[in-house]
Amino acid sequence: MSMTFTKLFSSITDSSIWCQDDHTRLLWITMLAMADKHGRVWASVPGLANRARVPFEAAERALSIFLAPDPHSRTKDHDGRRVEVIDGGWRLLNHAKYRELRDEEDQRAKDAERQRRCRAKRDGKGAPVTPMSRNVTPSHDNADADADANKREGEEHPVQLPRGFPKSEADATKQASFAGCSEDFARQVWNEASSRGGRDVFGQPVVNFRSYLAGRAARERSSQTERRLNGKAPAAPVVHRNDTWK
Repeated sequence: MSMTFTKLFSSITDSSIWCQDDHTRLLWITMLAMADKHGRVWASVPGLANRARVPFEAAERALSIFLAPDPHSRTKDHDGRRVEVIDGGWRLLNHAKYRELRDEEDQRAKDAERQRRCRAKRDGKGAPVTPMSRNVTPSHDNADADADANKREGEEHPVQLPRGFPKSEADATKQASFAGCSEDFARQVWNEASSRGGRDVFGQPVVNFRSYLAGRAARERSSQTERRLNGKAPAAPVVHRNDTWK
């Protein structure tokens, strides 16, 4: 069974073939469906008539129309003829032309999807961090993400930060009381993640800094407890408990 297919263009309803009788139109659609990637239709006249579910005489009459010149055809190649006889069946003369149109349309769809994924990545939805030139004007779709770009002192090219990641140390320290840690610890965590472009140690974007900070604080408290139990007090505690963590 052939796994190829012919794309049916809506413009067929404006063609001269659509002005023919029902049996002729049905046979033409059947030949389009049967064609392989080279536009070849393998069948005998009785077999083709059976596939199209039209009378044998109607199939013969339709084939004679397809083989004859058509002065009203929109495609002037081959004097408007639609098929030619080959050994074992027929070949659709304009099949390659419409196949190329199909490929161009598919390519445009792929390009549009590729651009959509790129925009999603630029908005901080899992894209690798890429440096941006200061002279690049941000697009409208990327305006919000570009506004979050980190401009740390001494950095030649600002790095685009994920949405939800604090823009500055001051913004990060405001999350300390909610995360149950000291402002110094919040500042330390922010600086570490900021140096990685707003990503954790696994390279994933930190889109909820408060939750990320709370998790780091909980792990630090657990580590301090373990060190105390082992008789190794921490050199300088960096987290504390408050009413949020009991």
